[in-house]
Amino acid sequence: GELAVNHAAGVEAGLIELQTGGPACEIAKAVGLDEVSIPSPITSLNPAGSLRSDVAEALGLDSDTPVFNAGPDTQAGLYGMGVTAPGSTGIVAGWSCAVQRVTEFPVLDPERGLWTGRHVEPGRWILEANLGIMGGAYLWLCGLISPGPDPGEAITRLNRDVMDAPAGGSGLTVHLGPASTNMSSAGLRAGGLVFPVPLALHAPASGEIARAALEGFGFAIKSGIEQIDNLSGTPSTSLALGGGMTRSS
Repeated sequence: GELAVNHAAGVEAGLIELQTGGPACEIAKAVGLDEVSIPSPITSLNPAGSLRSDVAEALGLDSDTPVFNAGPDTQAGLYGMGVTAPGSTGIVAGWSCAVQRVTEFPVLDPERGLWTGRHVEPGRWILEANLGIMGGAYLWLCGLISPGPDPGEAITRLNRDVMDAPAGGSGLTVHLGPASTNMSSAGLRAGGLVFPVPLALHAPASGEIARAALEGFGFAIKSGIEQIDNLSGTPSTSLALGGGMTRSS
């Protein structure tokens, strides 16, 4: 029942100033507001409070059940993977994919191609290369080349075919969207499947198409890491990978 704002999510919402953690007064003025008033920011690591008695009763939970404000999804994913030390990198590959480097202080991209935000770990910031839709694109591809009533079975069947496909996908190039992205000019890009012709010599199999797509995702992640390396001036000290895409063998 209490109004609260998470210190990391507040930055992404434009309510909290990146460097100081205080109210984003300059942003407020820029959009025609005299001031911005926010509750004292809280972290994801401490309870915001406990359930109201009526909510607890409706949910069938104890009224002393703690409530947390988890903060931004990708930063929460990094914390779950133990990516909190400066210099470490976390990749959350789910419906979309983001690569985040943990930093001791805000690192700003003068070209505005990378995002800067706060980590859910207090006293830490993140530098992000957002690669766009990944798992969502793969799910679309699975439905297209391995259709079936159960999407889960279709993915399992296609992943099995991928394991039998050669590295390089027999010369296929598949670009479904994930790529290093300049967030200052994000927009539509061309994509598609390119393969050797004539088809009489070698018609691409479903596993080869999917393998080429997955390898493309890997190169997109590599390019995102390189973007961060180039801006920060140092390579990552460690690398962690999580998200629904990691369920694929």
